[in-house]
Parts: sequence; C-alpha cells; structure tokens
Amino acid sequence: MTSKQLSDLSDRFLSDQPLSYIADYYLYQGADTRDAKPAANNTTDKAWHAEMARRARLIGGRVESQVNNWLTRHAH
Repeated sequence: MTSKQLSDLSDRFLSDQPLSYIADYYLYQGADTRDAKPAANNTTDKAWHAEMARRARLIGGRVESQVNNWLTRHAH
C-alpha cells in the first residue's frame, strides 16, 4: 500500500506523491454516494425550500447547483 500514489486512491487527490510520504495510513470505508436525504417533512416545507435556496445562492458554485437540483426533484 505504501507504494500507491495518492491519485491512485481517489480522484480527489491531485498529488502523485506516494502515500507513505504524506500519511501513516489511509482509511477507505467504501464508496460514498453522497446522497444526503433531508427529513421527510422538509420535502414539502416551502419555507425550508426558500431558505435552502437563499443559503445556496450565498455559497454559489457546485453547492448551489446541487441544492437547486435537489429542490427541483423534491419541490411539490
């Protein structure tokens, strides 16, 4: 494992340095779908949707895009 480069472990790592140069170990717990599910009552709460959209606009970028996609899928 110590001969693995960081970029071999995850696309999120940009370094081509061997893992042993940077860390003693790397804990991999499996794939992360990153599909957080909000509480069921929030899927119909228009005030919650508006607040999430407001906060997402403040952050912008990828977060805003993800929040907007979620709101599009779940807004009733």
